[in-house]
Amino acid sequence: AIEEIRARQVVGGAGEQTQSARGASGGEDQAQQHGGGFVIDMEQQFNHVTLDIVGRAVFNQTFGSVQAVEETEIVRAVYDVLKEADHRATFFLPYWDDPLLGRVVPRQARFRRALRVLNERLSELVGSARAASAAEGGQDDLERLQQRDYANVRDPSMLRFLVDMRGEDATDNQLRDDLMTLLIAGHETTSAVLTWALFELSQDPELLADVLAEVDPIMETREREAAEAAGGDSSAVPILTMDDVKDMPLLRCTVAETLRLYPQPPVLIRRSIEDDMSVPRGFNIVKNSDVFISTYNLHRSRATYGPDVEEFKPRRWMSDFGQGEVEGWDGYRASAMGLYPNESSSDFAFLPFGAGNRKCVGDVFAVCEAVTILAVLLRRMRFELAIAPEEVGMVTAATIHTESGLIMSAERREPPLTGASAAHARKAHGAGAGAGAGAG
Repeated sequence: AIEEIRARQVVGGAGEQTQSARGASGGEDQAQQHGGGFVIDMEQQFNHVTLDIVGRAVFNQTFGSVQAVEETEIVRAVYDVLKEADHRATFFLPYWDDPLLGRVVPRQARFRRALRVLNERLSELVGSARAASAAEGGQDDLERLQQRDYANVRDPSMLRFLVDMRGEDATDNQLRDDLMTLLIAGHETTSAVLTWALFELSQDPELLADVLAEVDPIMETREREAAEAAGGDSSAVPILTMDDVKDMPLLRCTVAETLRLYPQPPVLIRRSIEDDMSVPRGFNIVKNSDVFISTYNLHRSRATYGPDVEEFKPRRWMSDFGQGEVEGWDGYRASAMGLYPNESSSDFAFLPFGAGNRKCVGDVFAVCEAVTILAVLLRRMRFELAIAPEEVGMVTAATIHTESGLIMSAERREPPLTGASAAHARKAHGAGAGAGAGAG
């Protein structure tokens, strides 16, 4: 039931996602003019667009990061906290725990100021959401929340959902801390996935052409519907549905393959809460030990993924592999993929969002967000890497990002009329589409 509510929230926020995605390609004023197009750092643009989307989806607030000429206080605070998270993930000595050093080192003072700004703003938003919820009837039950039409409610945000579902069971501080996690973890990770997905697509014209063949008819249909609803306004924002996302399996698998080669984060940390125990190969895990799980190494295991493990091949997820090849591993089953390949379909060989009780709560939202943004961008823009591929570089910290940005040359794309929009419309209004259905 919770999964369905999250999916409905994604659909409810599709307009905001599409509008923000359009903004990510509209950075001419921030970019160096370059012939008929322009040069732009798409990693930076993805940071802005995902921050705006998570702001709207989680808080029902518009940060305006994409269009802002100068950073607002809240946006600056977010990035200061993110920089500190990266610093702490890679620095060998936790000097910030020292009472004296933690106070005198300038970057720690900047971090504390940023954290104070975020805490104050999030506390204000929690208070506003509680007041609005109380005015409209207060805590609601799960069944009624499940029936809510998130495409038409005034506030479809995750904050309002948490307040309505948990009511007084959650303190303001608990809600604030949950929101802080969603804000910080929920935008840079998706931004990193989008960065590497666009990089890989720019290196494989054949794959990009196949993705566009899948995207164009769906976007054409939604653009036409949006224009008709707006009285012929061709600039009206098209709204992608959950069925549209399911109807782009190659693009979804492109996102999954990006998460395989560039997992966000590259390391999962879990704490042993059971008594001391032994695991295969003679390792002994002591109670309260922190266990580091390298998803980066797991996802690049030659034993699991075969000799082409280092190659970017989204179609690997469209068919079974690995059955009976590794002792104790059941292999990957494409029929169990769902919206994206996960720990169940891969028998824990692929952990893009973790697994178990501590699995990322935003997995469905993140996949739909990434697919929506890529569909809109690729429909409207042509991208070409403006530097040599080896100059992009890869830096691993809390997430995997580039050394100095994803510098792309971009120009407007005039998408072809596919002639498939009418057929897609009939399909969408008919029986619908399953997660494995294709378009194009």
